[in-house]
Amino acid sequence: MTNSLRFFDVNCMIGNWYWKLEFSCTKSLREHMSRYKIDKAIVFHSLSWQYHPSAGNKKLIEEVSGNAVLYPALVLLPFATDETPIETVTKDIEDSGAKMVRVFPRDHNFRLSDWNCQDLLNFLEGIRMPLAVDFDQTTPEDLLEICKNHSALPIVLTNVSRTASRIIYSLFSRANNLSMEISNYFIYGGIEDIVRKFGPERLLFGTQMPFFDPGSAVGSVIYAGISTEAKERIAFRNLDNLVSGVNLPGR
Repeated sequence: MTNSLRFFDVNCMIGNWYWKLEFSCTKSLREHMSRYKIDKAIVFHSLSWQYHPSAGNKKLIEEVSGNAVLYPALVLLPFATDETPIETVTKDIEDSGAKMVRVFPRDHNFRLSDWNCQDLLNFLEGIRMPLAVDFDQTTPEDLLEICKNHSALPIVLTNVSRTASRIIYSLFSRANNLSMEISNYFIYGGIEDIVRKFGPERLLFGTQMPFFDPGSAVGSVIYAGISTEAKERIAFRNLDNLVSGVNLPGR
């Protein structure tokens, strides 16, 4: 089957890892994107996750500055400790044109709930900045709480495994501002069933490069038993619409 779809990747990383990955730099990421006809990508830096968000965000902004197809995703912490102060975050978003924020609550030792993150969540909701979090970095209870308390905040679940369906379906039925990316959702008929039950707008294309080869995610959309319009929405339009709604603080 010929691929005529455009793709916008919500889940990419650059930077070194504990072992050698397929690539670690923006140049190689763009080469992989070109090979699979991925037009755009949202990217975060490994240092932001495994060292400290401030150092990694600074490195990320330097590496993607002026790049027309790579959008930075800043990794943030709760504002209470001033490790990622709101003033610095606001300036970084303005300067970089960031289109997404990521959090790693489990690895960074906090809870993604209002008692721990209310100021951060209110800030993101106010500018309609999508918030991405790996499924195994938080709890369903915390997710449902913030979805309900911050209904104007788009929340994206990343790295969702096929074993999570019984939780995901219940979350989807209770939270209209929740979507998920598909890079790790390898379940027979899974995409088709979510589209049938909840609509294609709940799914976003993601590859999890450089941990995964992007071909699996690309193929899962191309060969899904859904309409061409639904494929186009999952591959590109859903994420494009999501980031187009960001109201940058200085604008």
